[in-house]
Amino acid sequence: MDNLNIFRRKIITYLFYAALAVIFSAPVNAATLSLEAALSNMVKLHPLVQIKNLEQQSAAYELGKAESQLGWYFNGSTGASHDLSFFGTPTDKANAGLGLEKTFGFGGRVNLDGSYVYQDDEFTISPQIPNPSASTNFDIKYLHPLGRGAGNPGYQTGIKDAKANQVISQANWQENRDELSKQIIDLFFALAKTNAQIVNTELAINRAKRLKKYTSENIKLGVSEKKDMLQAVARLRASIADKRSLLVIKERQHIALNRAAAFPWDLRVKLAKNITINSIPQHDFDELYEQAKNNSWGLKRSNANIAIAESIIEKSRDLNRDDFNLTLSAGSRNRSGEVSGGDFNESDYAAGIQLEYRRALDRQGLEGELIQAQINKSIGYQRINAITLDLGYQLSSLLSEMRETKASLAISKKRLQAENKKIDEAIKRYRNGRADTSELIQFENDLRFAEFTVTNKQLELKRMSARFDLLIGALWQRINASHQPVGGRANEVHN
Repeated sequence: MDNLNIFRRKIITYLFYAALAVIFSAPVNAATLSLEAALSNMVKLHPLVQIKNLEQQSAAYELGKAESQLGWYFNGSTGASHDLSFFGTPTDKANAGLGLEKTFGFGGRVNLDGSYVYQDDEFTISPQIPNPSASTNFDIKYLHPLGRGAGNPGYQTGIKDAKANQVISQANWQENRDELSKQIIDLFFALAKTNAQIVNTELAINRAKRLKKYTSENIKLGVSEKKDMLQAVARLRASIADKRSLLVIKERQHIALNRAAAFPWDLRVKLAKNITINSIPQHDFDELYEQAKNNSWGLKRSNANIAIAESIIEKSRDLNRDDFNLTLSAGSRNRSGEVSGGDFNESDYAAGIQLEYRRALDRQGLEGELIQAQINKSIGYQRINAITLDLGYQLSSLLSEMRETKASLAISKKRLQAENKKIDEAIKRYRNGRADTSELIQFENDLRFAEFTVTNKQLELKRMSARFDLLIGALWQRINASHQPVGGRANEVHN
């Protein structure tokens, strides 16, 4: 029965490792993936970024629609009728008319109109009235608003709103891009840390194998006991199990990175080892603070929302004004036809000036819209204050963390040197039988921890450097300047 249980355990173990081999047998392309390439691919292919990009393109047409308010408009009409005239006589009429209209940026409006009317009555009450007759009229009218509409606030605010909406759509795109960039930066360096842990674990496996070999030799010499061999084997198996666990984590991180960077889910690449890191900025804090504010999509969007609120306020104030218009007109009149004495043809000019005034008696709705816009403007300023403060905290925190991590890294490197010397000395004593296995395993654990601590802090410093560059806008400036080539498969990803 014991032999059967042992056989079953071996079969289960074999199947477990076979399944892991299938999972991790995905082909790894020789090409390496840099952080810049992952970010560039995200911008080119990620669906959420593309949606925001299309929204930007849509917003770009709003400006053209607003500017078209100042274009010329053409109108025309024609028709014919049979009816009774004012005097009750049957009459036939035909008419045609053409017109042009244009509104100017300062609010004035000009109309050019021409009309033609032909009339044929069955009989007339006087032989001096031409019948049939034709009338031709030409007119030019100019309306200048002195109250509501003066300065054409509808057009001016329309232009301002169109530009503000373009800024908002661009800020929304940048927000989406930067949020995905943060995910990719964190996932990229998390995967790099896991790779470093795997390398560290492989070194531990090699050291455990050497320890097992030394223990076997010492047992033959009578220096070590069977318990020492059991400890060495347990250490070796624990390291192998750690590596397998890390491989599972690595697979999960690979898929998450592929999702964020818009790569195929099954793509497997090697991360670039020569990840660049900038030195800790020595610039004045205020200078870096200004760079972060200039790059902030939140501030851009808030300023644009304030501009829209100001447009609403301007339009509401204009609507609260009374209508007071000055209209000037000039034109020509011509009427021709047949009378009892022969042909009739008479022409004259027409001119006029007119003032119009109108006042709304109930303005509660307009005043409510004005108050809402003023509140929204205040909200916009409060958001700017909140975003500005948060940027300062983010910048200060990143700079402090980078300096502390760099100082801690220097100390960790010195500790690693000491741990290497310590384990070398312990191995010499162990081979001479002057150190036991548990001491050597403890020293090996200390060395393994020191090695990973150095690598982990190096990668963390690089991660913080990338997040810092993202905050002040330097990361995307560098990527756009380098024109990083990217593709959808591993062999299309370049360092």
